[in-house]
Amino acid sequence: DRSGSMSGAKLEQAKQAAEMLVDQLDSKDVLSLGVYESDVEVVLHAGKVGKRHSEIKRLIRKIHTGGSTALYGGVETGGKELSEFFSKDRINRVILLSDGIANVGPSSNREIAKLGSRLAKKGMSVTTIGLGADYNETLMTALAEASDANYYYVADVETLPDVFRNELGELKSLVARDL
Repeated sequence: DRSGSMSGAKLEQAKQAAEMLVDQLDSKDVLSLGVYESDVEVVLHAGKVGKRHSEIKRLIRKIHTGGSTALYGGVETGGKELSEFFSKDRINRVILLSDGIANVGPSSNREIAKLGSRLAKKGMSVTTIGLGADYNETLMTALAEASDANYYYVADVETLPDVFRNELGELKSLVARDL
């Protein structure tokens, strides 16, 4: 989320979080990077991380705030990117870093939760990470729960490594159980 409501500390937190996530990815992991405000943009189309950690982090650092908040479109685009590499042998997860303030396109909690349910039926889920003291907890929780994923609130960027360790650790243990 790079909308106007994410300006300042919230966007910086989101960018730091995204960089921390990249640091924890393996070269065989698949990543896509999408941003949204009034419009949705795919900054990096889905593909294996390879040895591109520095390049990906450079793209993240270039993200700046924009206009309104097309949260629905951003998550929907994340699902489309995920579908390019969808496999029952992979973890198929969208990770949303946002304050959850949606105001472009479908924006009610019910509409956003329905999107989460549709993604879950396709075998995908949306982990939500709420940023900022004014984040929309109800919307972010509804989306994550509807897609059978986790939701977090991060008041301090210092807690993000633990969130990602927990999230990625859980995902890796799920893969191990399915062997």
